[in-house]
Amino acid sequence: MTLDETHALVFGSIGTGKTTLVKNALMSIPCDYTVIVFDVAGSYEGFTDYHAPYPLNPLDYLSDLDALDVIEEVLTMRFPRLPYAMTPAMEYMFMRAYNELVGQDGEASISGIIRHLEEAVKSGALAREDEVNSARGLVRRLSYFNHWLFGKTHPIINRLINGELRGKSVGIDLSWFSPIQRWFYVLSFLAVLNSMQVRNVILVVDEAHLYFRLGESTLTTSVRVGRNFGRYFVLITQSPFDIPREFISMNKLFIEFPIMYYSAENVVFRERGFRAYFGRNEFYDQGKSPTSIMPPHWGSPLTAVMHLHITSRQMLETMPEKTPHLELRVEVNPEMSPRQNTTTLRRCAEAFNVPLRVVSDYGFECPKYRQLLEGVWECIGRP
Repeated sequence: MTLDETHALVFGSIGTGKTTLVKNALMSIPCDYTVIVFDVAGSYEGFTDYHAPYPLNPLDYLSDLDALDVIEEVLTMRFPRLPYAMTPAMEYMFMRAYNELVGQDGEASISGIIRHLEEAVKSGALAREDEVNSARGLVRRLSYFNHWLFGKTHPIINRLINGELRGKSVGIDLSWFSPIQRWFYVLSFLAVLNSMQVRNVILVVDEAHLYFRLGESTLTTSVRVGRNFGRYFVLITQSPFDIPREFISMNKLFIEFPIMYYSAENVVFRERGFRAYFGRNEFYDQGKSPTSIMPPHWGSPLTAVMHLHITSRQMLETMPEKTPHLELRVEVNPEMSPRQNTTTLRRCAEAFNVPLRVVSDYGFECPKYRQLLEGVWECIGRP
């Protein structure tokens, strides 16, 4: 990826080996890059050097307008039929509260803005009916993100942004959280990378098709400009048809796992993916059997074909055939076990005798376990 300066699109039906492929790839990380895995299922624990639900406060890095853009994008993903995610009055209320908190050296966070608005309504600082309604509507929308995951930013995030984790992989465990919270975390993270002009990172995004629903989305922008900053994406999805054509045309690396059917029409005509590829007339007229035209990567489980267009002269010179277009069979290893020398929340919680349920419910600030949670907080950032 980095040598050919390209993103990667990994697609295939569920259970065909996409996650296993990424786990295999995590065993070999470029020494001058950091790999970030947004783990929506918790399946990368032990396969990345660090693995935990690392809190990120987007307002530590983003301006009021940038943060507002991310919030509205996520709300639109969640409620696509609404004519607008926020009214202009709500947008103004958000920016006003944000700047008042920053000016007072207050807590610039989603939770802080919610408290600020509630206190303003209660004290009468917001007294007009339209102001009160706008404030309450804004609080209602921000309540989706009123979570410890978006509170105090963990130090490992700052280290990552500053380029201190080159040659390492960081798995951000998002399996505990709702879909809208996952989307907000991922898009906020991408917006922070764009804002801070972070360089030399590889980002693994599962369910990538969800982030392309809005046309010019944060992910679309990040993918388009990423190469200029050495930021490359591994986008994982079930079908290439869920990805915008723009991304297909700009990309040079595709890893294709078998897809049985692409559409309902294929099901009706009994046209599995490879039959549809070869065409109905050729298949039916010639009387060929499925096995006689089956592509190589359909022959055994956990096997894919890699499509690569080489545009790097340095990389082309290393190829035996000196051809810029390659199709290679890729077999993934399902027997790979998690590494024992990684930093995970589970190991840190066990070391300090803190139940994982406590972290899930309260984050790292439960009064009953305060001192122990401080130890866990530090532990998940240590190698």
